[in-house]
Amino acid sequence: MKCWTTQNRRARLIAAGIELVSFEVRPFEGAGPLRFGMTSGEVHAHLGAPRIVRRNRRGELDEDYSVASAGYAGSDERLVEVAFTSAVSVTFGGANLFRDDDAVSVLVGLDGGPLAGLDIIVFPSLGIALADYFSEQESDRVITVFAKGRWTKLKGFVPFLK
Repeated sequence: MKCWTTQNRRARLIAAGIELVSFEVRPFEGAGPLRFGMTSGEVHAHLGAPRIVRRNRRGELDEDYSVASAGYAGSDERLVEVAFTSAVSVTFGGANLFRDDDAVSVLVGLDGGPLAGLDIIVFPSLGIALADYFSEQESDRVITVFAKGRWTKLKGFVPFLK
């Protein structure tokens, strides 16, 4: 099995024309061209065909792409969350959430009540979650944006103190 570094992954995405996309987060609306409530076909129009399609433990549709994972819910399977890899630029309020050193401080200041648990920081007032954010390997980090009503039952999460 081949292990791709973030740099190698970016090079492949640039060659495919994907790295040029920046996903600006809009709380509870989506990121970049992706809007919550889209069908999988509409998401495919922006991200291409998924590499993997499966059902999660709740029976919801999940699709994995080279730059993100998309989660769908409801009887009509509409987009409710997107988890981005560090191979793309994800911004919020002008800050690059993967690369700006003060990104967490900015989010803490805007949210007012972030929660932490399981190596995840959730900003419930912004619809953003950061996973493995303090990992030394940027390629381990994941930024998830979610629709209102998602990420509301967080067992074992405590107030985040930085």
